[in-house]
Amino acid sequence: MDLAWIWSGEGPMLLEDKEPERRAEDATEGDRLVVASDEVEFDLSGPLPPEMIKVPILNVEAALGRPIAPEDERVIDWAVCVRRKVPHPHDTYVVRAKGNSMYPTLQDGFLVAVDTNMDALRPLKQLHGKMVVVDLPVDAGGISIKWCHVSRKALMFFAEGEDTDYRPCALPIDQADRIKGRVIWWWGEM
Repeated sequence: MDLAWIWSGEGPMLLEDKEPERRAEDATEGDRLVVASDEVEFDLSGPLPPEMIKVPILNVEAALGRPIAPEDERVIDWAVCVRRKVPHPHDTYVVRAKGNSMYPTLQDGFLVAVDTNMDALRPLKQLHGKMVVVDLPVDAGGISIKWCHVSRKALMFFAEGEDTDYRPCALPIDQADRIKGRVIWWWGEM
């Protein structure tokens, strides 16, 4: 994920392998976490500019819970990002990726923004080829971030990493409510 795209909406969403690695660091003040970079100046001491928005970062246990209010005890921090990168602010949360089944796209510890709004999840065909958060049967991986493939009769979920023990999982189309959110952006240092 290109950090400049998250901040400004400019340029490509994904970094090319040939592009040099961008350096970034986390800056924290109070309960706000801001992904800071050399390309963007951001003053943490004042109010948020109108083009920025706070999105709650949830603990792992809350990753697939119902959409929650920001006052909920499951909010452990806040991510600050460009408002237009969050189409449904009240239905979006951030979680930390755990494990490397989606390596190299996602790595352990990456911040992942998830849109849980029904407009982001329906019609199902818009999820084809997208990364989603899905509540799979426990023997198939449980709460997971996976690539989704949609056919007329089934939903297929795939890991990305070649070295993973995760096998693809199929669910009948009538279990589409197991898809809890669509991944809209992610951030982490490579």
